[in-house]
Amino acid sequence: MEKRRKAKKRFSALTSFLLALALLTGTLGALPAECFAAQPEKAAFHSTYGFRLGSSAKMELQFRDKLEKNYKVNGNTYYGSQTDLSRQLRDQMVKRSDQVVLRLATDRRGLTGRSNSATQAREELFLGLLNDATAQRNSVSARDGDYLRWQLGSVSGVLYADGSKNGVYYYRVIYYGLGYYTTAAEEQWVDRYVQKYVRRVDRNKMSDYDLAKKVHDDVCRATVYDMEMDSRYDDYDFSAYGCLYVGRCVCQGYALAYYRLCRELGLSVRFVYSDPDEGCHAWNLVQVGGKYYYVDCTWDDTYHEGNIVYNFFLKNYTDLQAMDSDYHEHRLDDGVYADADLTRNYVDRVAARSYEPLLPNMGNVVVRLSQTQFTYNGKAQGPKLTATYAGQPFSGYTVRGGTATNPGTYTVTLRGTGGDSTGRTYTIRPAKVQQIKITKREPKALTFSWQKAVGASTYRLQQKKNGKWVTVKTVSGNSAKIGGLSPATTYTFRIAAYKGGIAGAYGSNYVTCTTPLTPAAPKLTAGKGTVTVKWKKVTASGYEVRYSTRSDMKKAKTVKIGSGKTVQKKLSKLSRHKKYYVQVRAVKTRKNADGKTVTYRGAWSGKKSISTK
Repeated sequence: MEKRRKAKKRFSALTSFLLALALLTGTLGALPAECFAAQPEKAAFHSTYGFRLGSSAKMELQFRDKLEKNYKVNGNTYYGSQTDLSRQLRDQMVKRSDQVVLRLATDRRGLTGRSNSATQAREELFLGLLNDATAQRNSVSARDGDYLRWQLGSVSGVLYADGSKNGVYYYRVIYYGLGYYTTAAEEQWVDRYVQKYVRRVDRNKMSDYDLAKKVHDDVCRATVYDMEMDSRYDDYDFSAYGCLYVGRCVCQGYALAYYRLCRELGLSVRFVYSDPDEGCHAWNLVQVGGKYYYVDCTWDDTYHEGNIVYNFFLKNYTDLQAMDSDYHEHRLDDGVYADADLTRNYVDRVAARSYEPLLPNMGNVVVRLSQTQFTYNGKAQGPKLTATYAGQPFSGYTVRGGTATNPGTYTVTLRGTGGDSTGRTYTIRPAKVQQIKITKREPKALTFSWQKAVGASTYRLQQKKNGKWVTVKTVSGNSAKIGGLSPATTYTFRIAAYKGGIAGAYGSNYVTCTTPLTPAAPKLTAGKGTVTVKWKKVTASGYEVRYSTRSDMKKAKTVKIGSGKTVQKKLSKLSRHKKYYVQVRAVKTRKNADGKTVTYRGAWSGKKSISTK
């Protein structure tokens, strides 16, 4: 009886677990008739829209335009693809931007279409883009998807109609006041922690079960439940940062930390939650042995103070709810079922029985890969693998996906005779970028081109600054212009191809130089069969002066000046009483690694003419 009273008291405390769900209220006004006037600022309307994080999955982006192209208007790019806009929003939110400006091109005035009203259309736009930006199906890293959605606490929105032309309507969609439970600096700390954690884990020595259990135990050891959250209300209570760094959080922090670590280690994992007005709780789904199970680190950490238990580890739905109070802490919220991807691909695939670690199961098989990373070579590649169960060789499985050719991340799946399975990932990274060259050299900019790498989606250019490599541009094509440089200056660059988040190796360092500035047209002084040329100094290793009796400068003769300090030259042995045209340009030289001199010439100055005496 005493144990029951203690348990009941514990459950009473557990019912106070809170999810950080922000609800912003407001209305969206009617689109003013003058919204496509010449001065869009006067036509802009402003609204704050209401949403509940996590349940935003209910609001899908309903209207899909056919304008799958971009439009340049007044120097700005408006995107006809809402997928592009969602990606932009996602990437800015990952950086913890507090304001994001998106530009939309649509063929639907007032955004109406399948919606019943302009108000509903705008709500679909705001919530739809936000939902797409944080959707797991659009996730490209462990820092977005569920992890990002549950780090956003508040947001407001405003829509500006910028104008229209030829049936295309242009809008600015502005998300502002984006409030997160962690700062950019705090997320950087989490990134470093996760990277170190992953490096310490040898996946070749661990089964799915071993890995899921290790993360469960480490999360429980890292933190305690913040019983004083109601009076203190620190943002980090709702974050992985609170769990892993501060050592104090609520269920949302436990679940986000478990999600982040499992996903970084290659386990398929999701964040799930109950009704915030009833159970108000969060936990996880994780895949072990090819099936999904529920894991609640919070309750396993708090049910017996000071000890980690496994009452809520790898459970089916029925067993998970067995110890719930009348608040139904583990009853999935309707928002979970409204998310078709979460329901179809995860919730509906939860195992019928809770996990039994002592039974033969692919989730208990340790799989060792000979290597996990390859470089594209045009041929099929894949790791050799060995499997063991309870320390003994194991062969009761079939293999699928053992080799691949193009850059990407691949899963080799081992399927057991009972339909259970386990998978390990390996990557083929893009080959090194080849045939780098300068297609345009300017005093303050350099334009590069290179051979396209097979399978590459983007390219990253880095510049060496103060002894450190700094990324200066990321592009999708095989050319890029780097500006903001200094004239007649030597720079070192390198380029790598990327396939999504998979980085190819950087090739050899590319050392090059900008051209000198163009000197102003020179000042000329005539003498008997001579012309003295003077010019203003620019940064250079030297200069060249050319002169001709023809204005088109054909058959011109060139005189080289080997010092950048020299700013005049006397041209002699010229024909008397003859008109000459003169130009000057600056020259920059440097030594290559092999000791050869390379010369970079600036543009010729304007022409000046004078007749000799």
